[in-house]
This record gives sequence, C-alpha cells and structure tokens, in this order.
Amino acid sequence: MWWAFCVLILNMKKTIRKNWFKISVIILIGIIFVYLLLFISRQDKKENLSNNIECQQEGLKMHEKDILKGYKYQVPEFIFSKELETCLYKNVSISQGAEGERNWSPFIKDVYKNKILVAYTHDENNTNITAPSFYEAYNNFEKKYFK
Repeated sequence: MWWAFCVLILNMKKTIRKNWFKISVIILIGIIFVYLLLFISRQDKKENLSNNIECQQEGLKMHEKDILKGYKYQVPEFIFSKELETCLYKNVSISQGAEGERNWSPFIKDVYKNKILVAYTHDENNTNITAPSFYEAYNNFEKKYFK
C-alpha cells in the first residue's frame, strides 16, 4: 500500500513538470476570479451603505418638513430599495377623527418623488377605515421592502 502511494506521488510530479504552464495559468485564473468576486462584493456593500446614508439624510429632511406642517408621527424608518432604486420612508401619521377619536395612518413614501406609495387608515379600536385592499397592499409592500 505504501508503495502505491509513492508511485502516485512520483507520477504527479512528472505530470506537474510536463504541464506546469497549464497548471500555473489555471491557478492564476482562479486567484483573479476570487479577487474579482471579493472586490465586486466589497464595492456593492460600500454602494449600499452610501445609498442608505443618503436615504436616511434625505428622509429625515422630509420628516422634519412634515412635522413643521403640524402633523404628528411615530418614529420614522428609512431604507434604500435597490430594486425600486429609491429611498423608502415608513411611518404612521396620527390625527383626530371627526368624533374626537384618534386615527392612525401607516404609510410608505418615496422620498425622492415625495409620493405616498401605500397607505391605509384605522381608528383607536383598530377598525380599518379604508378599503381592506389598502391594508393588504400596505402589508405586502412592507413585508417585501422592510424585512
């Protein structure tokens, strides 16, 4: 058994000596591939971080403007959506209803376009005031982009 192992090693040395250039090229291609894979991944992470920081800054500006208009809100959430290529702003607007009850209006807004994408309204008893489809659309959108 030991002898067979030695013969295998000697045959590998001969193969390596004959094909050293091909083996070197394959190893070099592998190293370049791994480097590019890691470099692209790092660049992607830097870009995501940069987009999220910009999104946070722009979103806070929008949130401050809304507060100055007299609206009451909960704590905002911001996230850059690579898929939609925009900054999303999630919050809940709180207002007084016609009979003095409080109404909550969760919404998700596109910060760059200043446009509400999905929203619905419910009252203190958690009774949905808007159409059920708005509630479903909001929940589906929230699950997809605010994981």
